[in-house]
Amino acid sequence: MPELETCLTRGELLEFCRERSESCISMLLPMAKAGTEVRQNPIQLKNALGEVKRQLVRRDIPIESIPALNAAEGLLGNEAFWRVQEPGLAVFCCGEECRTIALPAVDEPFVTTGNAFYCKPLLQMFSQRHYLVLALAQREARLFESRPGEAFGALADLIAPGSIDDILQYVESERQLQHHSLEAAPTKDRHDSFFHGHGGGGADSDEQRVRLIEYFRAVDEALTPVYERARTNKAPLIVACVDYLFPLFREVCRYPYLWPNRIVPSGAVSTESKLAELAERALVEEAARERSRLRDRIGDAAPRDFASGDPVLVAHAAREGFVESAIVSPSESLWGAVRDESGRPVIALTGDGGDCELTDYIVRMTLLNGGSVVLDEERNDDSIRCAALFRRPVSPEYFGIEEQ
Repeated sequence: MPELETCLTRGELLEFCRERSESCISMLLPMAKAGTEVRQNPIQLKNALGEVKRQLVRRDIPIESIPALNAAEGLLGNEAFWRVQEPGLAVFCCGEECRTIALPAVDEPFVTTGNAFYCKPLLQMFSQRHYLVLALAQREARLFESRPGEAFGALADLIAPGSIDDILQYVESERQLQHHSLEAAPTKDRHDSFFHGHGGGGADSDEQRVRLIEYFRAVDEALTPVYERARTNKAPLIVACVDYLFPLFREVCRYPYLWPNRIVPSGAVSTESKLAELAERALVEEAARERSRLRDRIGDAAPRDFASGDPVLVAHAAREGFVESAIVSPSESLWGAVRDESGRPVIALTGDGGDCELTDYIVRMTLLNGGSVVLDEERNDDSIRCAALFRRPVSPEYFGIEEQ
């Protein structure tokens, strides 16, 4: 019986993108999390399975040739599976394998059977990023972690090697720091407070600076095991500290994904939940800036054929590995056809009668060829259905695309 997966690695995402079979089944379902509506959740899956069977019949594919459907049907009576749900559910079936994945959101039920999985919604898993928060003070450093599907919480005490107490005793400004309540509070208490001193203490003297850097090197060294596993997901390390400490820690930090700015303004008092809120806000704001920067780059590059918003051209370019970065709508679909004729690909928009959703095709091809994809979360007139930045000039003539 498949278990509900709440997180996905980039390697697993690429495996989904790589899967090819005539019977790849993708079901995306909105889920209720509370109230009487939760009773509709199994019914959503039952209806989706009915649509899957109708599509397979139309495609002349025997239902019994896909044993994974039996596992999916087995979920209907599995009370434990339905007891905990996120707002969205993805069910993927192919051959004997059935996988279920919790998604942050699904607007409408969506079912498709084809020669590849519908992978675009899985990008949501990476908008809920794996990240680390280092609450850094002169007397103590504490590490917190948030992973998709898991609550934000303390990961471990950081005890740097050597005589840290001796290193810190010199700091005259420590008198100005408020009592760091975490020192005496249990880590399991989600209402612990972190008191950060005022910026006036500073690291004014050379001696203070040298000793602080010595301390931060010890903290950085203690984080080595965390760095080794976190860099796999490119998890950002966000530092919460007073203003004058951050440049010194940044100077010695060896982690390649250190967040460029600190959180928690000087003199602030932050609970654990407040740290999580500030970190999430920083990530959301940076994602919005990333989308804006990509939009601007596409607009600047389009006149030189280094970018395009034509989905057919972008699909061709993605297939050939020419797409550096793509931005697609998470909700809109562009149905088309992708086939080979005389050894060359033919890609076309066909409307609702198509067998390939082109924005999903662009996502899969871009990722498999080492490019990046951003979901356009804007819900207004400026939202983008599909656009891409190319690694080289690309024109319709290059692929033999006739102008419509």
